[in-house]
Amino acid sequence: MDKNIITDNNAEFLTTIYQSTKHLDIRNKILKLLYDFNFSALKEFFLSSYKKERYLDMKIYALRGLSQFIEEKETLEQVNIQYDAMPDAFKDHYTVDETGEIVMLKSHSETKRIMDKYWENEKKNLG
Repeated sequence: MDKNIITDNNAEFLTTIYQSTKHLDIRNKILKLLYDFNFSALKEFFLSSYKKERYLDMKIYALRGLSQFIEEKETLEQVNIQYDAMPDAFKDHYTVDETGEIVMLKSHSETKRIMDKYWENEKKNLG
């Protein structure tokens, strides 16, 4: 879908699809389509999406959309709370550029090594 044809009416239709589907790829695409719009109905959509999503990239898309409705200070506080809550092993693997695309900061093999070590330590701590 083209962002140039998004209106308040079809944005509402897209949010209904988002809320009714369990398909991550569809929810992801809808978040990416809508995060640059500030239609009044989208404030609640982005807030609920931010709370609902478990995957960091999708939380970031929702937060990006929500940032159009809340103060920058509030947005940064939310980002910092989420970031600080994560174990260090999960930090600094990727970022999101200004177009919403994921940019890898570490190689896949380095990320895998760090994750494997983290989960190995977690397993030892449980046992």
